[in-house]
Amino acid sequence: MHTWHQHPGRIALLGRTAPLLFALTPLLALTPLLAPTEGAAQARSQAQAQAPLQADTFHLPELVVTANGTATPRALLPQSVTVLDGTDLRSRGVIFLLDALEEVPGLHVVRTGSLGAGTSVFLRGGNSNFVKVMLDGVPLNEPGGRFDFGSLTLENIERIEVVRGPSSVLYGSDAMAGVIHMFTREGRGEPVLSAALQGGSLGTFRAEAGARGATDRLDYTVSAGRTDSDGFYPVNNRFSALAGSGRLALRPDDRSDLAVALRLQESRYHFPTDGSGEISDLNQFTFDDAVNLSIEGGRVLTPALEGRLLLRASLAERGAENEPDSPADTLGFGYRSQRLGTATRRGADARLTWQHAALSATGGVDWEVERERLHTRTESNFGSGVDVSSDSFRQDRWNAAAYGQLQADGPAGTLLSLGARLDRNEVYGGFLTGQAGVVVPVGAAGRIRGSVGSAYKAPTFSQQFAQTPFEVGNPDLEPEESRSWEIGWDGGFLGNRLVLGGAWFSQEFRNLIEYSFRGAEVPSYWNETLARSSGAEVSARWQVAGGMRVGVDYARVNARLLEEGGESVGEGSEPRLLRRPARSVSAHVRAPLPLGGSGGLTVNQVGSRPDNDFSSWPAERVTLPSYTTADLDLQLPLERGGAGPILLTLRVENLLDAEYQTVVGFPGKGRMVLAGVRWNP
Repeated sequence: MHTWHQHPGRIALLGRTAPLLFALTPLLALTPLLAPTEGAAQARSQAQAQAPLQADTFHLPELVVTANGTATPRALLPQSVTVLDGTDLRSRGVIFLLDALEEVPGLHVVRTGSLGAGTSVFLRGGNSNFVKVMLDGVPLNEPGGRFDFGSLTLENIERIEVVRGPSSVLYGSDAMAGVIHMFTREGRGEPVLSAALQGGSLGTFRAEAGARGATDRLDYTVSAGRTDSDGFYPVNNRFSALAGSGRLALRPDDRSDLAVALRLQESRYHFPTDGSGEISDLNQFTFDDAVNLSIEGGRVLTPALEGRLLLRASLAERGAENEPDSPADTLGFGYRSQRLGTATRRGADARLTWQHAALSATGGVDWEVERERLHTRTESNFGSGVDVSSDSFRQDRWNAAAYGQLQADGPAGTLLSLGARLDRNEVYGGFLTGQAGVVVPVGAAGRIRGSVGSAYKAPTFSQQFAQTPFEVGNPDLEPEESRSWEIGWDGGFLGNRLVLGGAWFSQEFRNLIEYSFRGAEVPSYWNETLARSSGAEVSARWQVAGGMRVGVDYARVNARLLEEGGESVGEGSEPRLLRRPARSVSAHVRAPLPLGGSGGLTVNQVGSRPDNDFSSWPAERVTLPSYTTADLDLQLPLERGGAGPILLTLRVENLLDAEYQTVVGFPGKGRMVLAGVRWNP
């Protein structure tokens, strides 16, 4: 007799993680760590002093890591970058990463239900699996690029860097349209404790606690948080997430350092709907558990040469379970089902950076092993007895790469950059990507920048190796690839109190993989689609007298299919790609309030988007109407005239209770009020 397996839970997940951590321990001996050279530090300080504020973010850390692989002043980067500050987001009551990303120009968030529901993002018109998501250098995507943003919370995150445009030269597969990189908070100053409570609409409750501190040779942070919600469907819509993270950094001497960061998260989301959004089930749920580990560091080898090594590992366990809704519920297709998938990614990145006068060169090698395990079991009964079907899938692949970057000062303050990467994959062979950029100063507080580049995304394991009645893998698939260019401008006026900027871009996506059922013996996936996404982004920031700050972002994206199944799409009839809005606008204002408080209002307008309605078969193409939402946040310290240790917060999402959908059949979040208190935020 079959015994129905329950979700193994936190203890089993951590048990399977222990061997992974143990296997990485001997590699600590290989971590001679990186500290910036004196020359590099001086050059960066000079650039920081001359750099104007960029136009696409309110709070700008002086250096950006993700775009160039090392801490680089914003004014030296040819790419478009948005930086979000974790402390600011938490003080405003933002819980989830996906809510923070709605502030990024050209990025559209799509959610299929309430808190915790499956969520994806579309960046500059690219597919939802064209964005590489990382935490402290550890890729969080499943093999093949998929990532669910629905349950990822922001405790202990110091900043989020979003690079728009291809980034495969540094990060390999998945970085087709951009990179979202989160960094764990660093410890600073005397040891302090922190805590926060938050609650409100939909039975939502949030609690977190942490500690951080630093000495001359050591800094640390540790944090844990739990989020619960009843959801907005009347039945079976509970959500819970438990997360913990920590970072420990050591500086044995003035020439070396070592940092270890670990994050664990476990979440469960109950959903009553089918694929069309209709309520159809009383107890089905999904779970998503993950462990992510990074060991990073380097050492100054000579005054001009520094070395760096990053060891990374991730383990993700995701799945779904659906028991009969009642003892009588034993008829139909899939009245009982279970899906359990495990994905691991382990890798190492070693690089050397040489800097002399106006020239900087970086060379490195990267190694990664991906592994995926998937098991499904379904029980069906159409009146003639129980039929049990099950499938199991196991696949591994390795990838080795070598890459290099060159950056040089040109005439009249011009900066030139050039990079290339060669990947060699066990399954699909070699792939070459490249990137070039230029930054030209204009006046005392402006610049013109431009970049061209290529990127790629590996097929998923299922696309290459699946063997089921409705899905047959194609081992001959080639990676999907993109080619793009971008021209941008940024400038400061009125003593940099007014900052304007924008970018014009175009991306062409080739060899896109499409599903086509052609029988059980014929592969279901083929490289047969060509698409293009082009558009513009415009931003403005104004520092008003009295501490008020006003910002506006506008993005226009034209994402269209050019060719499918070997047939070209005629001019004037190019179908728009699904769920990408043609335009979006975000306006936000922040201002100081009496008694040392502060507040902000953000208004987002999203244009119409095409989508498929699966409530009938075949699915009908429909157009989702445009919508506008407004979010309000207030903070009040309990000490008059300054930021006291206790901060009262109020956040109202969708203030005007607008009705909208980001996916046909799934209503957007209505008005949600959250009140809270933070101690030492």
